[in-house]
Amino acid sequence: MIEEHCVSANQQRAITVAEFSEQVYREDASRIMASLLRIFGHHNIDLAEDIMQDAFHKALIHWEKEGIPDNPRAWLIQTAKRKAIDRLRAQKTHITLAEQHAELLKSEWSMAHTVELAFTDEHFIQDEQLRMIFACCDPNIRPQNQIPFILRVLCGLSLRAIASALMLPEETVKKRIARTKQAFKTSSQTLPDAEHFQQGLQSVHTVLYLLFNEGYYSSEETATIKLVMCREAISLLQTTIEVAGSMKANKDIVSAESMSLLALMHFHLSRADARFDTQGRLIPLNLQNRQRWQQEKVLQGMVWLRRAEQQPKERRGRFFYEARIAEHHCTAAEFADTDWSAIAICYRYLIEITDSDLVRLHYAIALGYRGDVLLALEQVNALMTSPLLKHSHLLDATLAHLYAMQGERSEALFHAERSTEKGGSDQEQTVMYQQIERLLVAHRAGA
Repeated sequence: MIEEHCVSANQQRAITVAEFSEQVYREDASRIMASLLRIFGHHNIDLAEDIMQDAFHKALIHWEKEGIPDNPRAWLIQTAKRKAIDRLRAQKTHITLAEQHAELLKSEWSMAHTVELAFTDEHFIQDEQLRMIFACCDPNIRPQNQIPFILRVLCGLSLRAIASALMLPEETVKKRIARTKQAFKTSSQTLPDAEHFQQGLQSVHTVLYLLFNEGYYSSEETATIKLVMCREAISLLQTTIEVAGSMKANKDIVSAESMSLLALMHFHLSRADARFDTQGRLIPLNLQNRQRWQQEKVLQGMVWLRRAEQQPKERRGRFFYEARIAEHHCTAAEFADTDWSAIAICYRYLIEITDSDLVRLHYAIALGYRGDVLLALEQVNALMTSPLLKHSHLLDATLAHLYAMQGERSEALFHAERSTEKGGSDQEQTVMYQQIERLLVAHRAGA
């Protein structure tokens, strides 16, 4: 019995250390990778990954045996530095190093100091992290390949965690990361100049918002791992804002859009816990328990949006008005208190910016809730020939909703059936019919 207890205790200790190592990996992998790429260059990402993996593997073995050190990050960094120097000494005649450090790294006199600087100079590390973000968000790389690569290289998630988050086989994730890595190797190792920075920043915004949405629009069963993706997107965007803001040559590059997107992410994330019931079924906005909305995240969103408002108006774009819409939802005490007039105005600005038929559809919904149902119906009917929406179930679902607001049951059910025939998930269809019944009951009660 004593022997069995010892085995059980040792197993528990090993699991605890392994879990702790994985947590440290997620927190520090991108910083260590940034330092290694600063030394070896993007084209040697395989070598940088090998060194980093070796360092973490050694940590796992050592910590299981000797216990977790007081400063795990310092231990890991010291190990990674030593392994980098070992590789430089063994392979410096066989590899092409990062151009800015090549000469210094070839000499024994300057090698150790250069490696030390790459791991300890905060400016260098942040500068490289920003370069990595821009390289990972290269518009020439397909989004389906960008997201797993970002989760691996910038966020430190394991292949298994990424596969679980994206609901893909591990082998598929592995292939996508490998393909993206080849593009990363040939990507520019310099940040865009001031003239092209905003264009590159738009790509970063798009990819990080895709990453956030990949996590946010998930079912309850995968919410834990999925919400990690939301937090990673927020963390990467914060890094982008902080590092870009410290670049003396580009004082004005931290645009209202960067701040607005960060606000939008916080507003969305504040409602995450209330979006599904205990069976994983979607709860529409009007039925969510607002006591479960996280006010701390709402306040963070408001802080970032106020900062965005201080920027010149010409810098306001899509994310600014989307964040304003989200703020109106988050600050309404009850669904009935929502300021739909203000939301409709925001959608008008969004239409001007995006010229999107999907935004026009959302504008129609806002008009309906504002009380202008007939005008809303006109707006939706005008979209029936839209190349984007004419085959979608969304138009009929919206018409069903609007007709139910007017108490027109037969019209509402007709369009609901057409919507069901065109598509949408079973869960979406269930919610649609439930909402129609609520609206019809509310109309009768108010008649």
